[in-house]
Amino acid sequence: MGIGQISAIALAAILITTQLVTGAEPLPSETRLLLFGGGPRPKPALRLLGEWAGGNSGNVLVIAWGTEDPKGATREIRGQLKGDFAQITITAAPDMPMSAADRKAFLSQLDQATAIYVTGGDQNRILDSIAAFPRIDLAAKIRARFQAGIPFAGTS
Repeated sequence: MGIGQISAIALAAILITTQLVTGAEPLPSETRLLLFGGGPRPKPALRLLGEWAGGNSGNVLVIAWGTEDPKGATREIRGQLKGDFAQITITAAPDMPMSAADRKAFLSQLDQATAIYVTGGDQNRILDSIAAFPRIDLAAKIRARFQAGIPFAGTS
């Protein structure tokens, strides 16, 4: 199993299994999760993500903390989604490490996103990034967005 596959598994684990351990509220019936393996992302699945996000009025937050090229990964997702949804907003999460202002901006991005896409890469970097928010349980905030029905997608 490669690092990328572990990233997808880590994302799913953060979103789903912690509810069993913490006794969190049940997931809504409209929970939406797309996990992509290595290789090209299927166009119909990307179209579905764009539809789930709200189509041309959607706002997809790309969290690229696991990759060594966050700008390139965001640019690739932007290009793929803009092919079907020219007006969709694709927002990049600030790169790590973040300043206090960047962390505040990210929390606002998280609240405003109509879908969230987590790129693949090193899952340890993703988890370290989540842990880097002082006095904030970022994993709980991310989980809450998923439990509220915000679509999530991720690449291994």
